Amino acid sequence: MKFGRIELGKVPGVAGVIVDSIDRGRLKKAVREGADLVELRLDTLRKRDPASIVKTLRLFRSEGAVPLVLTVRSKAEGGRYTVKDPERLELFNSLIPYVDAVDIELGSRKILAQVVKTAKRYKKRVIVSYHNFKKTPQPETLRTTVKRARRSGADIVKIAVRAKNRNELKRLAGLLLEGSDMIVIATGNYGTVSRVFFPILGSLITYGSVTRSTAPGQLPVRDIKTKLRAFGF
Repeated sequence: MKFGRIELGKVPGVAGVIVDSIDRGRLKKAVREGADLVELRLDTLRKRDPASIVKTLRLFRSEGAVPLVLTVRSKAEGGRYTVKDPERLELFNSLIPYVDAVDIELGSRKILAQVVKTAKRYKKRVIVSYHNFKKTPQPETLRTTVKRARRSGADIVKIAVRAKNRNELKRLAGLLLEGSDMIVIATGNYGTVSRVFFPILGSLITYGSVTRSTAPGQLPVRDIKTKLRAFGF
């Protein structure tokens, strides 16, 4: 799958997650540490001024930068600050032209359709995501969630859930192997291994920290790249 200037699926894509501040220094650090793409977590910002962010993104993209994914995570699914839906929608609408993809939660029912519509209009990729930090749902529930995400307009479906044991890791690996154009991540202590081995099994993107972790079990970008190289990727 074409994603900005890279082709996802041929090799695991490692996303550097940018939090707390959207500035050129952090963006360049992600690239130096080996990120193939960058996720912008706007829900971690205290001040979210679209005009200021656009200025930074324009400059970054003019330098031949890696692809950018825009995320304004809801508080219910792991967002740091509470960003109400009208502001989330405004941020998506303002910034979609300057990124390569958006990540919007399946559970964000009030704004999901509009975000997908705007992204499609600008020919941007759409990741529709589902997060559960308490448990790994049963296989049929996971399959139903994937189908709902596809129907909502997802180019890529992302499933990120807490795994408490090896059997739940196997359940998630099985879901990944059943489908295509998916990102599957396990969080928690048992999930760290998924950050490296699920991409090898076909998960399109794995996420690594640049300054600080944003999810249980998340590894730094440079560590993920080192481990993937050790396995020939």
